[in-house]
Amino acid sequence: MTKSSRRSVLVAVVAALLAANAWWFFLRAPEPQTPVFELGSTGGLTVNVDAAAAASAPLFDPVRDGWTVGAAAVQDLSSRVRSSAPVDTAPVVSFLTARLADDANSEQVRRALLSLVRQRICFVALVDQAALPKGGGYAATPVHRIVSVRGNDGEVVGCAPPQNPAAASKATI
Repeated sequence: MTKSSRRSVLVAVVAALLAANAWWFFLRAPEPQTPVFELGSTGGLTVNVDAAAAASAPLFDPVRDGWTVGAAAVQDLSSRVRSSAPVDTAPVVSFLTARLADDANSEQVRRALLSLVRQRICFVALVDQAALPKGGGYAATPVHRIVSVRGNDGEVVGCAPPQNPAAASKATI
């Protein structure tokens, strides 16, 4: 093998390696992103909310990274959870009626939902105060099931509601 043919082979190998590196770092398909949060269906379950109920619902404060009612901070929201009325199209669930700031972004929604998941509150009715009737009355607010939320460390945190002690167990004897 002559010097020029050896040089040509080495140049071809270097070019192939550069092309492979370019494909690996720039042209390959991106890995699928996990959603910031995932909400599921409750079978069309809604709750009627009026202005008074909306005003008394906990509000997520992104500055404090917690919930407030009026001016008071609320640590434990479990006392504010209520059960839905039985209807033909949706199961009976325990849910929280809550509010977010009108200008809340997706990161603030994620943090609010993560706070609920950590308290094992997996069903939430997020009140849109702008949708409330101006002259009084009620607005139908959908109840959402929180499936999962991405934690602060990037890991996905699933929501498992606490089991009712009176419910049948799946354990075998």
